[in-house]
Order: sequence, then structure tokens, then C-alpha cells
Amino acid sequence: MNELNTFKNVLNYSTCNEDSLTEIKALGINATDNILCITGSGGRVLNLLTQNPKKIVAIDFNPIQNWLLELKIAAIKNLNYDEYTKFLGLSECSERTKKFDRIKHDLSTDSYQYWKRNIRLISRGIIYQGQFERKCKYIANMVKETLGEKVNKIFDFDNLEKQREFYKKEWNNSEWKDNVDFEIHREVDPAFYLYVNNDYNIRNYISNMLDKGFNTSLIRDNHILCLLIDGNYKRLSKLPPCLQKENFDTLKNNLHKIEIVTGNVINFLEKHEANFFNKFSMSDVTGYLSEKDSKKLYKYILNSAADNSRICSRSLLADREIPIEFTNIINRDIELEKKLENEDLALAYKILAATIKF
Repeated sequence: MNELNTFKNVLNYSTCNEDSLTEIKALGINATDNILCITGSGGRVLNLLTQNPKKIVAIDFNPIQNWLLELKIAAIKNLNYDEYTKFLGLSECSERTKKFDRIKHDLSTDSYQYWKRNIRLISRGIIYQGQFERKCKYIANMVKETLGEKVNKIFDFDNLEKQREFYKKEWNNSEWKDNVDFEIHREVDPAFYLYVNNDYNIRNYISNMLDKGFNTSLIRDNHILCLLIDGNYKRLSKLPPCLQKENFDTLKNNLHKIEIVTGNVINFLEKHEANFFNKFSMSDVTGYLSEKDSKKLYKYILNSAADNSRICSRSLLADREIPIEFTNIINRDIELEKKLENEDLALAYKILAATIKF
């Protein structure tokens, strides 16, 4: 399990590498909801907070990811929108360390000590400093070197049909795909691959994902593809919800609703009170679990869930069905899942959307 230990000791993700609009649509969040959400970069948590739920418990077994969420919460609490986005790295700023001094009093001791030791990550713009984001920057530089002005051209399109035609004729060739590191996820997140068949053809999988992306959404509207081919969000026209100016006041007014927990989600749910959570945003957590532990996860989700709770989860390569012993209680909405998969900007994931009915 060295992969897990490595994964827990680095900043793996720092921005939104999933499309939270999918979770928002799947869960149907309202003001009475208690949500359990995997922390990740913190972006997923903050995106769900824009829907004004009653409470969000953010959990991650990697403390650094939780410290990143703490940092973002402290920045939202103490800065205005323009200061916040500059602090994160969405635009240029030479005073990020000074802004850190303004917000550090709202960090836990462990979080403060970590960011004090790693202040260079903040000074560079923390939103792009995760292992995944830095790898995307490396890939984007290679793509720009190979395709040159074609990269600029792809951001000019406001018509999907014209973008598709350009991609087919001018962009989609072996040279382009040879410069995309098809092992990007494996390098950043080796723990995820503990339960994936070694002969899985990830190259074909990612290749098909890229084809889908360029043919189903404008690149300038897709924050994930934008990061992959441009290395940043500078030319992105639609920021994730938690980075949009119109949602900033909602975030600032609802930060007190977030509780951060560092630990194993199975152990946490096993000990949690019954009938509490009614929305579960589980990301791709089952991909990190053995089949045995995956069954435990569902068992304890049911132990802590209220009737009519909603679950949304993702699977990348380790596609897991709901354990058969729970299928009479956890009812998947296959039609909704297909719709969400077609709309999801993250492209690569299979979506699970289900209702718990006791």
C-alpha cells in the first residue's frame, strides 16, 4: 500500500478536475440537505455550497487536500472576489504572501504550518499547483509546441459544428495524441490503480475521451479540456460555480456550514449517527477500494442515510456496480445517468445516480 501512503503526502489536486454541475443535477440539493462530500481539491465542496444546503461534511484521507479547502475557505472569508481570484492564481498577483498573512488566523495549526512551509505554492497561484494541474501544464506546453497557432484557433470558436470540423481536419492526428500523456492519471494518482486490471487499455480510453470532448463542447466552455491544452483558465469563458463572481456572496455567507474531516470515509460512516445524511457526493472513491471495502462503504452509507437520500458517484476505470445485496434499497436512475454522462465536462467518467428507498 505504498501508493496510498504516497498519495496521502502530496497535494494531488488543486482545482476542479470534475464537473460539479453533474453532481448538482444528480443530487437536487435544497436548503434542508445534509451532504457528505469527498474533499478532493475543495472545489467540489464549494461548488455544492453554492446550492445553499443545510450542512456539508467534507471528508478526505489526505490531510493536505483538507488543508487546501481550509485555505480556500479562509480566503473567501477574508478577501473580496477580485482579491480571492488573484490569490488563487486566476489572474496575476505579486502580493499573495501578504494576502496569506491576512487570512492565516482562520487556518488550523496544522494547515497553517503546512502552508507556511510551502508558501512558494501560494506565491505561484495555488489553484495550479497540484500534481494533476502541474502535469496538465506540462502537457499543454507540449501541445502548444506541436500545434502552435491551432491552439489559439480552437479557443476562437463559438460554434460547435465549426469546432468539430476544425478538430477533424486540422487537429485530430497522431502527432497531437502522441503529445498527450495517456498515463497522466496513473502518474498523479497511483493509488487509484490498485484495483484496476493491468491490461486495461488506458490509451484508447483517454483517446476516445478527448475525441468526445472536442466534439461535444466548446473548448472555451470546458474547464477540464482548457486546463489540458492551455494549462490554465485564462481563456475559459465558463468558470466552475465556486469561482464565478455571482456565487461569491453565497459562498461567503455559508462557509459556516462546512465541517472538514480527515480520515477514512468507511470508518467515519460506520460510527456516524443514523438517518443524518440525505445527499452523498462520493466522487470516484470506490476506485480506491477493494470489492470488500466497496461493500462496506455502501453498507455504512445506508446506516447513516435518511429515506429518499440521493447518491452521486463516479467511476473511471474500476467500474463498480452497487453490491447486489443493496440493489433493492439503492435504486439507480439509468436514464438520468446516461443524460449526465453525455453532458459531463469531465468526459471520462461513468456516472452513478441513485435514490435510497428503505
